[in-house]
Amino acid sequence: MKGNTMKYDPISYIEDLRKAGFNEEQATAQAKGLFLVVEEQGVTKRDLKELECATKNDIKESETKLAHDIKGLETELTRDIKGLETELTRDIKQLETKLTHDIKELEAKLAHDIKQLEAQFTHDIKELETKMSYGFKEADIKLKELETRLRFEIKAMETRLFLRLGSLMILLFGGFGAYIKILLH
Repeated sequence: MKGNTMKYDPISYIEDLRKAGFNEEQATAQAKGLFLVVEEQGVTKRDLKELECATKNDIKESETKLAHDIKGLETELTRDIKGLETELTRDIKQLETKLTHDIKELEAKLAHDIKQLEAQFTHDIKELETKMSYGFKEADIKLKELETRLRFEIKAMETRLFLRLGSLMILLFGGFGAYIKILLH
């Protein structure tokens, strides 16, 4: 039976298992198990062929299970994504509704504030116009008083000038009369 045994290469066996879809831990465990069988029992080519068939069957079963699991995950992910899309759409609509409501509230408040400012501005302008009108009336009154006083003072000055002029004329005529009298005598 010794001539019927073959050499076992665990490293290339692990590489073959990894290429077939086994992860590192699975491939290493399989290789260790095979190594123990080869070491302890002196495995024949037939034993290895049976082991290879069993391993291929295990790989096929793993692939089938993996494909089934992937399909289940795809279905679950699709359902979850649709659920999230529905939630997101609902949340967006709620946010749009709230934003629209908030914008309308702000517009109403802004319109109200603008009307208040316009009313205050109109009131302030009228108040200023009244003050200015009163100020102009006061200035008018003061100007008229000043004009009256100036007219009175001008009249008084005219009267004083007229009196002085009259006095001067009397003096002048009196002096002229005296001069003529002196000349005539």
